[in-house]
Amino acid sequence: MRKWTWVTLVVTVDALLLNAGIVISFLLRYGGKLPSFNFDPYLRMAAWITLIQLFLIYAFGGYDRQRMADYWNIVGTFLQAVTFGLLVVIALTFVLRSFSFPRLVFVITWFMQTALLIAWRSMELKLAPPRLGDVPVLIVGTGETARHLIREIEKQRRLGYRVVGVVKRDGEEAEGAFEGVEVIGRVEEIPDIVASREVGYVIITIPVRERQLIEDLIKVRKARIRVDVVPELYEIMVGRIDELGIGDVPLVSLVKHPPPGYRRTIKVLTDIALSLLLLAAFLPLWLLIALAVKLTSHGPVFYRQVRVGRGGREYTMLKFRTMCAGAEEESGPILSERDDERVTAVGRFLRRYRLDEAPQLLNILAGQMSFVGPRPERPEFVRRYSREIAGYEERFAVRPGLTGLAQVNGRYATTTENKLKFDLLYIQNQSFLLDLKIIARTLSAVLSSPGSSL
Repeated sequence: MRKWTWVTLVVTVDALLLNAGIVISFLLRYGGKLPSFNFDPYLRMAAWITLIQLFLIYAFGGYDRQRMADYWNIVGTFLQAVTFGLLVVIALTFVLRSFSFPRLVFVITWFMQTALLIAWRSMELKLAPPRLGDVPVLIVGTGETARHLIREIEKQRRLGYRVVGVVKRDGEEAEGAFEGVEVIGRVEEIPDIVASREVGYVIITIPVRERQLIEDLIKVRKARIRVDVVPELYEIMVGRIDELGIGDVPLVSLVKHPPPGYRRTIKVLTDIALSLLLLAAFLPLWLLIALAVKLTSHGPVFYRQVRVGRGGREYTMLKFRTMCAGAEEESGPILSERDDERVTAVGRFLRRYRLDEAPQLLNILAGQMSFVGPRPERPEFVRRYSREIAGYEERFAVRPGLTGLAQVNGRYATTTENKLKFDLLYIQNQSFLLDLKIIARTLSAVLSSPGSSL
């Protein structure tokens, strides 16, 4: 069963059972009747209640196929989702006075929804056909752990994994079969094997200390392929344990997966709301800046420059112009320096307080940028850094930002390599609270120390 077919089916049945739980609760509370005084308000709000509860099921992992392959995860997920969902609905009853359920209906609804959803998902778990061959898996290593993993993947066919080959360590014979699976190469051939076999998941069962293996895995990650390792102690300390692992084998993700969809949605909505608020609140200031730029130097008010955004896609970034017109006509693309003679007097003031960045609020509204993320770079430098610095393209996993962890921690002359490290730390640990902290530190830096050219 395809992923989206499965999701469509379970979302539809979940929605029906959520509402069935409420209707049954009314019937039990009122002896088989549905009194209009209480039931009619529910009918008016049924769509909103359903969306709220479905969202919380999603937030707690109810539509993660791997998570829902385990009975106890099903139980835990729906106990949490139904509880929090009903708490939100109860909160709505205090806001919308005309919308009220008897308290006993809420209590019965909790039991009914929880029981119906757990029973339905447990039945789906038992009756649904095994998912064969959904995700081609490459196993790196030929030790006992690799042997055990292959057996577990074959045993747990419902997970939808299919081992397409085994890779041996350098120096080992790369021929024949291992545990009934073809040996298809050595470690240094991993990127080519991943591409030719359309591998979707790489599991490392050997130590990742060797530099060659690390560099190969960076190449693999460019294709956004999941890469996990069977961890040693130090890897557990710096990695993220997979929620399930495979069988009794724990796994650590070398690079954290992007945040759940609902978190990305919240970040986008927050970016849009904050951009609109700042544009409206400071419109007179933006107009004064535009006038000052126009009257004090020849050239346009805005400076347009191509930058590289999420997924390597190019877009046009806007700034208030801070340099004399045609500053790069002779030199070509070069990085700005702190005491750059090309910067105008008004431009220095704008850079000091980073007011030149204000037009990028429009880029945020267009979905090209975020308030917090790696600073966007020009295509010319991206091509150079991608050749020179291993893992540089990892920073394009998220939308670029007005500010970022590298800006609040690094100095003006911080190397590109160190900025990349900060960018990757942000990508792997991004959260709403971290964004707030970065924004607060950015404001503090702007008000207390010289600005920089970003």
